[in-house]
Amino acid sequence: MTNKRKWLGILAIVLVFGLMVAGCDDSDGGGGYFTLTGIPTQYNGMFASLSGLRGDFDYNIMSYNPNNPEHEDYHFLISNGSVRFPIYYDDSNFLEAIRYSGNNTFNVTITIEQKQPPYGYFTGELVTWRDFLSVQFTNGSATRAWSTGRQ
Repeated sequence: MTNKRKWLGILAIVLVFGLMVAGCDDSDGGGGYFTLTGIPTQYNGMFASLSGLRGDFDYNIMSYNPNNPEHEDYHFLISNGSVRFPIYYDDSNFLEAIRYSGNNTFNVTITIEQKQPPYGYFTGELVTWRDFLSVQFTNGSATRAWSTGRQ
């Protein structure tokens, strides 16, 4: 009987460990993207950033570029009327950005600035913004056309 309990305990530990590994974030770049298309040509060459909130305000997403040495580059170049953002979310302590790959609905705001802000800060040169309500992300990704947003 003791031997069976021992094996059940080991099995439980293995199962818990397996579930933890399966639920981990894919740190080698896995995760979703938000693509905005149909951006008017006057914004080509400018820089956009993304932020998103769920209705209950307990979870937010953002554009983020971990390859920046300062780890605070949230802005991406608009080219050919389109921009693609890698999507991250904050850990519960707002200390670490983690690739997002979930299936949630967010209200998304895109801001556009004239030039690349240093280290993720706004330059004060905000050109425009666009809100997209109830954007459904699937496997961390979503696409919207500029014309479906509102200012």
